[in-house]
Amino acid sequence: QKVRIIEALQHAGAAAGPAVLAHLDAQTHVPQELADLVGHLRLSSAMDHLIRWTGDSNPALRAAAFRAIGILGPDERAYYHALKALGDDDADVRAMAARALGRAGLGAAVPYLSAQLDNEWKVAVEAALSLRALGPLGFAALESRAAGEGDAADLAKHVLWEGRLHATAGNP
Repeated sequence: QKVRIIEALQHAGAAAGPAVLAHLDAQTHVPQELADLVGHLRLSSAMDHLIRWTGDSNPALRAAAFRAIGILGPDERAYYHALKALGDDDADVRAMAARALGRAGLGAAVPYLSAQLDNEWKVAVEAALSLRALGPLGFAALESRAAGEGDAADLAKHVLWEGRLHATAGNP
């Protein structure tokens, strides 16, 4: 059912945006599915809602908000909140914040993401993929970690290998 609703709203395109935003404004309790919907519909006009939800007490909503921000690409405010969320108590929130930082395209995130390679596995993976997405600075951080030992080094080696494989195949 959710897939059909999302497809119908996507088919409506930008015309669905105002109605979805009006619905978001009317909510006193926001389920994580609404944040996911914002991402699926790529409603950049809902960034204020997403940023507000990154501070919610529900970790599932915070994670969904960062997932949507990662799809949309964070603005300066969302970037700040994503950096802050790398210290969240919930691993899903930290993972989605790391993903959002990779979409920001800012090399300033490299040291923060590099530090996450020692985090829980799902957070470390998202951080490593985001480092790869950040280009030369991210690759340099991954290469530095790959020179070491342990899980973070193994992850960095794998993400570097995968990145080189995609590059030789002509993929971004």
